[in-house]
Amino acid sequence: MPGRVEKTAASPTRKISEGALETTAFINSNNPTLVALWKLEKPSLSETATIRLRLAGSAESLGPEGDHRVKASEGKYNPPGHYKAICKIFLGYVNGGEEFIGTGWLVNDEMVVTAGHCLYEWRYKGGFLKYVRCHFGYEGKGRKGIYRYGVTAAAPAEYLKAESSVHDVSFIRLNEKVTEIKPIHYSVTPPTATAKLGVVGYPGDLDFGEQLYEDWATVHIDLAKTGTLLSYRIDTTPGQSGGPVLRKLSDNRIEAVGVHIAGGYPNVGSVIGPYGNNFEEYILAMDVKDGLTESSSVTVSQTKGLFPGFQLLSVQPQSTPGKKPSDPTPDITNGDESSLYKETGLDLLFGNTKPKSGNGIANGKRKAEGSLTMWPEKLILTETGEPLPPIDFDKAVKNAKEQDDIKTTLFINFTEPLEGAALETQQKLMLSVKTWQAWATTNCEAKVQQQVDAGELPSDAKGQIARSTYRAKVFGYLFESASWFARTFDQSMNKEIKTKALSFHPEILTNVLEGYAIPSSVFANLEKALKQIAEGIKLSGENAEEAQQYWIMFTKYEYENISRTVQADIRVISFQVTQSAKHYASHKGSYDEVSFNFSFHQYQAEFVQEVFAGVKEKMNKGLIEKGEELLEKRITDVVIPVK
Repeated sequence: MPGRVEKTAASPTRKISEGALETTAFINSNNPTLVALWKLEKPSLSETATIRLRLAGSAESLGPEGDHRVKASEGKYNPPGHYKAICKIFLGYVNGGEEFIGTGWLVNDEMVVTAGHCLYEWRYKGGFLKYVRCHFGYEGKGRKGIYRYGVTAAAPAEYLKAESSVHDVSFIRLNEKVTEIKPIHYSVTPPTATAKLGVVGYPGDLDFGEQLYEDWATVHIDLAKTGTLLSYRIDTTPGQSGGPVLRKLSDNRIEAVGVHIAGGYPNVGSVIGPYGNNFEEYILAMDVKDGLTESSSVTVSQTKGLFPGFQLLSVQPQSTPGKKPSDPTPDITNGDESSLYKETGLDLLFGNTKPKSGNGIANGKRKAEGSLTMWPEKLILTETGEPLPPIDFDKAVKNAKEQDDIKTTLFINFTEPLEGAALETQQKLMLSVKTWQAWATTNCEAKVQQQVDAGELPSDAKGQIARSTYRAKVFGYLFESASWFARTFDQSMNKEIKTKALSFHPEILTNVLEGYAIPSSVFANLEKALKQIAEGIKLSGENAEEAQQYWIMFTKYEYENISRTVQADIRVISFQVTQSAKHYASHKGSYDEVSFNFSFHQYQAEFVQEVFAGVKEKMNKGLIEKGEELLEKRITDVVIPVK
């Protein structure tokens, strides 16, 4: 093991291994991921092939105190129905007539994760995977459960170059979605933690590999000491390779934090996230390969591979929501840290979460349920027959500052760390987008004031919600009416969110930004935006009759290597807040769990710089005139109240 740097008066002690871990994360986050993909054949359902167990790496073994594995149906930590997402897999390779067995698990409704050595067979020189049969709920030949087979395989190209435990992971797209089973939730492997971990799979030495077995243990995770691999003293044998390394949370839910790959004792698993393999990058590459999506982050190599249908795809770094490499996960005794020990933006939404007793633990669990949001209303334009009052921009801006309405329109930018000409191009594009945002903001305030002058909107403090909601509708109208936003999709979404109170905001972000890769560094800003929304809901109050509406514009600036251009990819979401949300915001209680329907309208568009250039000059002229008016005023003649 690496030693420690000697102490000096000028520098504190620091582990070299920790530096290596940070280096791994830095390299992974700044270099493209090379993904190898190929098509799989449809397997025969006959079982004439010889079934073998694979021994990957060191021979897997049981612990010195005997075998602690039990059938999953009898397991102490077995969540009802959750293990149904774990499947037994039968694998056939191009160089041989034998079949191998292993374990996989459903990561979404059409994709299975397993070990990398299940897709490319090194030890027995089987080579590329030719076909795979997946059985969910398998309990022997008489009870094969739900059957699917693989159509596309993906693995890290690094693993194909040289058998490497760090990159020992792979992905299989199924021929048909599995809608009857809920996939296993996965999260970034924590660099340090004390957690209850378990490995669940189909061991070949018990019941002829026909039953699902599990074993759990308290594990001290320290990736810096274990070479960016999960290391655990959990009983496993061949056949369990590819199974999920599960983490038990404090509310008895489980999540995958790794993929079991090898023995002996302790056994090891490959990790998820910046220290190992970012699952999202492989899933995105497969979606592009299979024509399910398009992404400027993925480059498809035109060079033919050695195997029919083989192709290499380069994926630009895709950040995932999670802890930064420098942020250690706190040690735990029985699962994750309770939501009662932290305050987040959710506190604003659901009242305070302060402990209600002297021991720091709430008396009993409370669960918030209902519908958090509903689809937004469009701005309806009608002819009144009477002319509206003239627009007074100065009055509108002045009143907007004084009224301090609830903030319901938000702009959030995601930029790339570029240099040289690319950086200059990005800055020019950002300036164009900000010019539109400034113009739209000014016109929104003018329309609000116009409706106030017409008597359609209240002007006092009680009219905050009505004015803010109208403002959000105007923003939506201006955006949808602009010819320089090229719409790429438009849809209304309804998603059910079930989570711990502590994880509520990340869950919203994950759902809203699904398929929209952004740097993890901006999540702090997103959290601030959600806090503003939560505070706004709280201020609106349970008894308010108006439907409060929000409009949020996410702008992501992406550099395209081939064309050497920077593109502005925009996603807009809008929604109305329900009375249920207002009820929970006003109710002073603590909630450990949240179960909500999150309904919103979203559309995505590209900012067309060429079209906008034709109108930008007129926009700038109007904004400059307003600025000149301000400069003409002598600041010494303006009364600025102290209070």
